[in-house]
Amino acid sequence: MVTKNNKGMALGLVIIVMAVLSILGVTLLSLSVASAKLTAHQNKVKQAYYLAKSGADAVSTHLIVNPKDDILLLSKTSDDNSHFANGTFKVDVTSGASNQIKITGTGNVSGLEKSTTAVIRRLTAGELLDKAVYTNSPLDITGMVVDGDIQSGGSINYKTNGHGAFDTSTYSSLSNSPKYIDTLLPPSTPLYSPENLTVSGGNVQINSSSKLDSITIEQNNTLEIIANDKVLDIVVETLTAKGDIKITTTGTGRVNLFVITKMEVQTKGHINSDEPNDLYIYMQEGSTFDMQAGIVVKAYIIAPDASAIIQSEKSTIYGALIANKLTKNDNTGPNGSVVYVAPENSSEIDYNLKAYKILRWED
Repeated sequence: MVTKNNKGMALGLVIIVMAVLSILGVTLLSLSVASAKLTAHQNKVKQAYYLAKSGADAVSTHLIVNPKDDILLLSKTSDDNSHFANGTFKVDVTSGASNQIKITGTGNVSGLEKSTTAVIRRLTAGELLDKAVYTNSPLDITGMVVDGDIQSGGSINYKTNGHGAFDTSTYSSLSNSPKYIDTLLPPSTPLYSPENLTVSGGNVQINSSSKLDSITIEQNNTLEIIANDKVLDIVVETLTAKGDIKITTTGTGRVNLFVITKMEVQTKGHINSDEPNDLYIYMQEGSTFDMQAGIVVKAYIIAPDASAIIQSEKSTIYGALIANKLTKNDNTGPNGSVVYVAPENSSEIDYNLKAYKILRWED
């Protein structure tokens, strides 16, 4: 009887163990299936996020490289979904806080959506005019006197060749990506009469915003631009200065000079003898700013898609110079000067310029 009971107990134990193992097996299988589903879900969420980030990043990069496209992008409604092998994405561009743009990418993989937003901020005058000299192309200031920081989208050469023009130990080669800046023309400027202005036999005054085909200032003559408590926009195709340009301002007065093709300074004299903040010179795409003589220019020369030439050792710019390319004479002697002066409106947006940077990402 004892043997039979032991056998019965053993059989019952086996049945119980098998039942427990079966339950554990089913449970583990369920957990494995759930884990696989969770992993698949998480992978789809990640894929949706990466699609969203890629779309927003592509549009953000396009806007930074092409600042003028901001109006076009903001005027468009959301495009249809762009299809990829593993899902779709779309991008929405909307206005954010003051001088900010929000670029939101939304990815969708198997019905699972994920969004992320790049907040793009328009740069201030101080952020754009923060160096004595900046060029997109390789920069060579050998033999020049530069008081302020220098920077280039390419290489930098600042050897003095023994002339001792400045202490090279204070400079470092700061290569970076180009400054993507667009210079904007004023929307409408009244035509000046005559449209081809020659200043000779006496001084000429301009005291209102004007558009001209050409300005020629003959030697020993002066063009005076008067901006008392107002901003004057002077738009000119070509400007040749053999004499002086005098800028007269009071209060908040300032002169914006927009040059379409070429500005050429040929003889000794002054282009604005007062403060650099009174004169901003915006060189348009493909134009040239050419200093051929011992001239003093007090201005911010903004030519991100144009060329600047300094051909005289006595030429001096007080303010700042942004150019696609800077050309000077050979390296056997002094080659002019650039002295940095910070803009007074450094914390404000210069509405004749457009440039953007990514401020932050919002998920």
